[in-house]
Amino acid sequence: RELRTMVHSIGSTLVSLFWTMLLLLLLIYVTSICFTQLVADSGIDDPEGVARGTKAHEYFGSLDRSILSLYQAMTGGVNWKELEGTLVDRTSGGLSIIFCVYIAFTVLAMLNVITGVFVGSAMAKASEEDNIDLVHGLREVVQTMKIEGSNELSWEGFQSQLKNEELIRYFETIDVDPSEAEGLFRLLDPDNI
Repeated sequence: RELRTMVHSIGSTLVSLFWTMLLLLLLIYVTSICFTQLVADSGIDDPEGVARGTKAHEYFGSLDRSILSLYQAMTGGVNWKELEGTLVDRTSGGLSIIFCVYIAFTVLAMLNVITGVFVGSAMAKASEEDNIDLVHGLREVVQTMKIEGSNELSWEGFQSQLKNEELIRYFETIDVDPSEAEGLFRLLDPDNI
């Protein structure tokens, strides 16, 4: 049952995962364009500073390298302080603030919101699974209470099942004490069968 719930939860979050990854990729892409362009512009005045083998070339030498570097900085693959130092060395000190805002936003805001969305979706799916199991259990119990040969349920049949574990679990779920069962039955049975 737990495995089924986990698989359903993962499956139900795939659409959210797709849109989240797209939004994250868009943020990384736009930021990478800016950082790559700034490093490339700094290479006009100092070509040796962005030549192959330098940290600037390794991290921000092309758009794909910048995307990978920013993704790694966000996920812990590269120490973001090293990337920030490389940007500041090649450009201006003001870029340090922009890079720190990028890290703070992606790590503290985006990833926490993403986690919240996935946990909320998984919890909703698990709750839905519990409700489905509860309804199936109640149907089985009610089937044993019916008057033979009809679809009617009598108070005597209902009362005989008050010790049934499924019915007790159902009462606990809807926050009804078994001693209040007759009131619940009378509420559901306006014909007083």
